[in-house]
Amino acid sequence: MSESTSTYSNAPLWRRGAAYILDCLIAVFPAAVVMFVFTGALWHPSYPLTPFPVTGAVILALDLPADVNTALNTEDGIYLFRDKNPDPNLVISSHEEYNVSILATACRMGSVLCVLFYAGYTVLCTVLFDGKTIGKKLLHIRAVPREDVPKPWKPLLIREALGKAVLNSLGVPVLISLVTVLATKEHLALHDMIAKTKVTEA
Repeated sequence: MSESTSTYSNAPLWRRGAAYILDCLIAVFPAAVVMFVFTGALWHPSYPLTPFPVTGAVILALDLPADVNTALNTEDGIYLFRDKNPDPNLVISSHEEYNVSILATACRMGSVLCVLFYAGYTVLCTVLFDGKTIGKKLLHIRAVPREDVPKPWKPLLIREALGKAVLNSLGVPVLISLVTVLATKEHLALHDMIAKTKVTEA
């Protein structure tokens, strides 16, 4: 970002909102696909929590890797009076066969990466792609420092990691940001105030 940040026009609120919704969908998409493939579930409580990344990622991490692991393994049971009573609920002991194939190991690692992607998608994109996530790029907006600084990625990192990922996961800062975005001239969210950034047209 070599040009002065004063040359940018503030991003329209509708574009910021649309980009935010797109980014929430993108952040959850890999985990949703993996969850569906391995469990058949179309819904998980973490999906609507993408505005609270750390909270949602913790909830997702408690289920997704474990569900994938369970789906990959097989379990054989020894049943009470199996010849006379085929009821599979009468298990007196069981043995789990752990799938150690390369594909199964890759699937387990993939489930963990899905959780990390869920939590860190906006941080990674914003820092690496000059203030743009995929949603922002599609809507032609970007996050920029409000002041000219030698390392513009630093305020962007503070904005995304501390402001959005950590503080927003507490819940209340999201509500504060909704108010400040509407009340301030540059439409600054709380994380913009903390990091001295703003969202502009790209």
